[in-house]
Amino acid sequence: MIDVTPDWKPVRRQKATRKQWTGIRANLNDRCVICGDPAQSAHHIVRKAQGGDDVPANLASVCGHGTRGCHGLIEARHRPTLSTLRFALTPEQRAYVLAKKGEAWFDRAYPKPDCVVCDDRGCEACPAVQPREAA
Repeated sequence: MIDVTPDWKPVRRQKATRKQWTGIRANLNDRCVICGDPAQSAHHIVRKAQGGDDVPANLASVCGHGTRGCHGLIEARHRPTLSTLRFALTPEQRAYVLAKKGEAWFDRAYPKPDCVVCDDRGCEACPAVQPREAA
C-alpha cells in the first residue's frame, strides 16, 4: 500500500492583470454562447475557486450577471443550460477544461443532455445537442 500525503497548498491559478483583462474582453464574443443575446459577462468554465485561470480558453461569453440571464442559470446549475454550454465550447475551451480537470469532472460539471430522439443520456449524435453554428 502506498502512503500518499495530500497536497495542502491551494491550487495556483493564473490571474490576469487589468491590462490583460482589457485584451481578454476585447477578444470575447459579443453574443451569449447559450442563447445568442448580447453578452454582458464572462463565465469561468473552470471556476476560479477550482483553479480556473483568467485566460480566453477558460471564459465563455454569456448574458446576465451572477443570478440573471444565462449566467444566473449556470450558477444555479440549471442542467439544460449547462448541457447547452458544454456543446457551445470551442475546441480550445474543451481542451483547456480537459487538461485542467479531466473528463470525469467535465461530465459532472457540464452534463450531457438527455437525447430527445433515442432517450439516451448524452447521445452525441442527437440533433438537439449539436452545437449551434457561429453567427
